[in-house]
Amino acid sequence: MPYKVHPSCKTPEDGTLKIWRYMDFTKFIAMLEDEALFFANISSLTDSFEGFLTKPTANKFRIVPEGIEPEEAARRREVGEYNLGLMRWGRNLLYVSAWHMNEYESAAMWKLYLKSGEGVAIQSTVANMIDSFNKTPDQIHIGKIEYVD
Repeated sequence: MPYKVHPSCKTPEDGTLKIWRYMDFTKFIAMLEDEALFFANISSLTDSFEGFLTKPTANKFRIVPEGIEPEEAARRREVGEYNLGLMRWGRNLLYVSAWHMNEYESAAMWKLYLKSGEGVAIQSTVANMIDSFNKTPDQIHIGKIEYVD
């Protein structure tokens, strides 16, 4: 199964949008040798909230309507916490390859992703990225990430 549209992934409609991947030279060589992109498990990323709900959304799972019996209120709180736990655990099932969408190279991205000062920037387009997944048996989704506070 190659690339597939997913309702929760907002794939850019303009396939000509430029995307960039900044990596050190050894990762670049590994990518060429393996003829594959590396997808990191989302739970291994440094931001523990990456791929999780915003705090206001998570708090909605904890809301218990007023005026219900205490036992029912306790059960609903337990179900809400259980569901949040499942969503946290579900991060272990997600893998990502992060690319930067911009018309031009970014000095900030060079600094962020290349600690040694030696590396490469790969430039492609959204359409080329989608086409590149036609040979994989895995289901791939592409989405623009929106960071919210």
